[in-house]
Amino acid sequence: MFTNTAPPEAGLFILDNYLCKKILFLNINLVNFIHLVIEQLDNRECSVLHSPINLINKDLVISSGLLTIPNTMTVTISNILTLIRFILVPVFLLLFFSETMAGEFFATLAFIAGAITDHYDGKLARRRKEITEFGKFADPLADKFLTLSAFIAIWIREDFGKFSILVLLYIFIIFLRDFGITSLRMWALSKKSSMITSIWAKLKTTFQLITLIAALVYFNARDALPVLGFKLTFINDQIFLPVIHYLILLIAIVTAISGILYLRPSSFEKPALNR
Repeated sequence: MFTNTAPPEAGLFILDNYLCKKILFLNINLVNFIHLVIEQLDNRECSVLHSPINLINKDLVISSGLLTIPNTMTVTISNILTLIRFILVPVFLLLFFSETMAGEFFATLAFIAGAITDHYDGKLARRRKEITEFGKFADPLADKFLTLSAFIAIWIREDFGKFSILVLLYIFIIFLRDFGITSLRMWALSKKSSMITSIWAKLKTTFQLITLIAALVYFNARDALPVLGFKLTFINDQIFLPVIHYLILLIAIVTAISGILYLRPSSFEKPALNR
């Protein structure tokens, strides 16, 4: 719930400076981690530029002081959509913690936009025959950053009461699985192999996105409807936060199952596609 004293309809972005710096610091380190991982996979130096976008010989380098991608990445629509999903993570967090109805609304739109890019990047890559090693690694990684950021942000901002520790435990299970599979994927690529995305992993991602979008829509309705003059008694935290808790529990179970299934030898293919 909002705690600022400014009128919500003012749409002011009121965000504690310390919290803002912490969110930015977290995302800077996450993106730097991606940069280092891709550098190791490519075994080449990465170009660091200060301009927002540079296109050089059909190679893409994006840098805004926060994001740097190797200049060996093939420019495809799918890869650009994946990069947009990475960029939407800090945008979502800053808006979500802005403590205004406008910020919460646009945070929801940013998350939905990220979910849409997740739906289309892999689909377009297969349809246009533009599957790359970068895309095979970065696509699921972008999903993890987007969903985990949203889970953690919701847990920080919302009061789950007696379910709070349990929700944190479920998120930790999801994090462990995603960190483990990402490490396994990096190992596979270093061995000139790759991992096949299982139906359980696709189900997990779809379930996560639907649950998070539903939760964000609920938060918007809960905070905006009273201001607009609508008083619906069934839209309250006593009903919906426990529901969100059980949905996150189901997600943790599906996530754990999908992680275990990745340990099967049939989850790997060889050789990996070239860039």
